[in-house]
Amino acid sequence: MTTYINYIEKIYESINIHRAIIIVNDNNIEKIEEELIKNNHMPIRINNNSLIDYDYRLFLLTDIELISKFEKNSYNLIINFFNNY
Repeated sequence: MTTYINYIEKIYESINIHRAIIIVNDNNIEKIEEELIKNNHMPIRINNNSLIDYDYRLFLLTDIELISKFEKNSYNLIINFFNNY
């Protein structure tokens, strides 16, 4: 998990991230959310379209279909994280 967070950090440093979406399976969402918070990121979990708050820059989704609920051009990075730890 730490390696994955370090990888995300390098991406954030190398390109200008407007907003990012991380697609996570249900088994990992709590772990990755905890690690992101430890690394000074403030992710928001999105369970349905009523929770999309564009004041946030990092979104955690467990349902890939929710990407269609985001405004077009409101994000510029999607990361798929479906490992089982």
